[in-house]
Amino acid sequence: ERGIIYVGSRRRAEQLAARLHVAFLEDEGVRVEAKHYHAGLEEGDREEVELRWRNQNIDVLVATIAWGMGMDDAHVRFVAHDTPASSLMALYQEASRAGRDGCPAHHLLLFSFNAWVDGLERSCGDLGGGDDARAYAVGRHLDLLEWYVDTTSCRHAQFEAFVGDPCCSVAPCAVAESEEARLMCDNCARRQEQGAPPP
Repeated sequence: ERGIIYVGSRRRAEQLAARLHVAFLEDEGVRVEAKHYHAGLEEGDREEVELRWRNQNIDVLVATIAWGMGMDDAHVRFVAHDTPASSLMALYQEASRAGRDGCPAHHLLLFSFNAWVDGLERSCGDLGGGDDARAYAVGRHLDLLEWYVDTTSCRHAQFEAFVGDPCCSVAPCAVAESEEARLMCDNCARRQEQGAPPP
């Protein structure tokens, strides 16, 4: 399965891609092509990675947020976040790069409070100085933190409430018609395992 792992820095992209590549090569009979991508790559290297990705010659792409604009690929089966996204909207956009062909896909979010604080500091630095910029960055990260720690609400309904039409509502995936839809959201799957009613 092909997938994208989003990371917070160029250095982390390079390190993780190298570690994944070596780890997969050490597995007997398994060869997974893992490459890194970030804005600091030379133009020729960037174009080579983009071409190899489009031709499905890369299995796992470890990338910063520089990856994704205009790179619509229907054959992505998973997206993982090694570090928190910069905002809930960024998380939504990056996670939705998996499963664009309509087939089931997965999103894995690895979260630590230290990584969240690092992301907040990086965002504040990216926006420049000033109290307004810092307040904006803090607000975006608090929205994100609230989403991360919510272990009861349906993730699909949360995303729809955040980015969708307020006149339309999405049924929690625990009561969705298909079995595949029921298994997509971690919170609804957990509630179903516990025998709890949908949120």
